[in-house]
Amino acid sequence: MDRRRHAGRFEAIEVERFRHRIDGTVTSLSTHRKRLYVGGSFTTVDQRRRGQLAAFDRRGTLARWTPVARKGAVHDVVATTSGVYVAGNFNAVNGVAGSRRLALVDRSRGAVIPGFDPPVDKPVLEIALTGSSVLAAAGGTGGGYVAAFARADGGQTWLRRFDGDVAALAIHGGDIYAGGHFDAVCDVDEADPVNGDCLGSQQTRRKVAALTTTGTLLPFNPGPDSVRGVMSVHSLDALGVALGGDFTTAGGQPQLRMALFP
Repeated sequence: MDRRRHAGRFEAIEVERFRHRIDGTVTSLSTHRKRLYVGGSFTTVDQRRRGQLAAFDRRGTLARWTPVARKGAVHDVVATTSGVYVAGNFNAVNGVAGSRRLALVDRSRGAVIPGFDPPVDKPVLEIALTGSSVLAAAGGTGGGYVAAFARADGGQTWLRRFDGDVAALAIHGGDIYAGGHFDAVCDVDEADPVNGDCLGSQQTRRKVAALTTTGTLLPFNPGPDSVRGVMSVHSLDALGVALGGDFTTAGGQPQLRMALFP
């Protein structure tokens, strides 16, 4: 059902009570304290209207959290103390201007929190948070990027252009690991608006790359032999960073669809 999970403080749901009918696809889950937040592409939960977002309490009961993401899917949700960050390809949340593709909503009812207005111009496929920034993995026509937006107001602090979609994102060991459908990272923020090719010099990074939290490209370059790309990146703390995709080799070694790098 779900593509990913975000960890957080959450009291265990009684599994036998957690049975719900959703009329679409769930793509992301995130927990915070006594709630589980869900995002995806759906319009009802248990025949109750929901706009691609929903929440459940620790007993598994559908909560009265009813933000509505309009005209596009939700790809990721991350619940925090300051609110729930919602990312995707939607036109707006609750019809509020400035909430396209990346928005912050409150945890009680789902109202859009004003003041957070990032200049996002492509579908956001996944997000990750640092203490001061929202990191967005974006894709679409003309390639993708990883960008950092201030958590305070959504102001863009940096952007690193790729020649294809960036579909997965994780923070590990203080650095950013990005996976997707790209083969190169552009040295400057210029790419062909149709095919996404870098306009100018570039650095080869096949399907996965690592950046510092200020956007500097790192040497990490295992080059998985993938056509579709790396579709999942997760930090496993002391074990390393894990990659998932359709590859059969990575780092010059046989790795069938999953690899772990310390």
